[in-house]
Amino acid sequence: MSQSKPAATREIDGHTYTVYMLDPDTAIDIAADLQKWILPALGELAGLASDEADGIVQQAIAGAIRQFVSGADKATIKRIIHTMLRVVVCDGVGKLSDGDAWKAHFHGRYWQMLRVTAFAVEVNFLDFFGGLAGIRTWVTGQLANLRPGSSVSQPGAAGTSSGSSSTV
Repeated sequence: MSQSKPAATREIDGHTYTVYMLDPDTAIDIAADLQKWILPALGELAGLASDEADGIVQQAIAGAIRQFVSGADKATIKRIIHTMLRVVVCDGVGKLSDGDAWKAHFHGRYWQMLRVTAFAVEVNFLDFFGGLAGIRTWVTGQLANLRPGSSVSQPGAAGTSSGSSSTV
């Protein structure tokens, strides 16, 4: 961890997690991964944020989801998760980066691991995600407005459709 002072604390699924800041060199590496992974998908949506035609909006969201999922290779996801968990401490567990503590803590809790990772990313890259807030709000609103039975659904763990989601 690069700082002794915690940056943020949040309860997630009954556990209290404290996130510290990444050192600047590591933050640059993770920011590069996040930009390659997230920005192409958001780029597909940014130009259509003012378009009101349902079919075009649904196609744009579907395209963005495909772009997001296709950019998520295993090595990048592992690197982001491992790096972000290095700056997370869980009450009653300690540093999640100590040995295999993170494996034992998240065994059978994949979505919880993703939510904790997303929290660590949010804390460390608040200014990056803050700048994308308008697009994120528009996408969230469009997803909520999609009619039942629509062809667009949120990706599941292996790129399949599921009803659960996590926000970053």
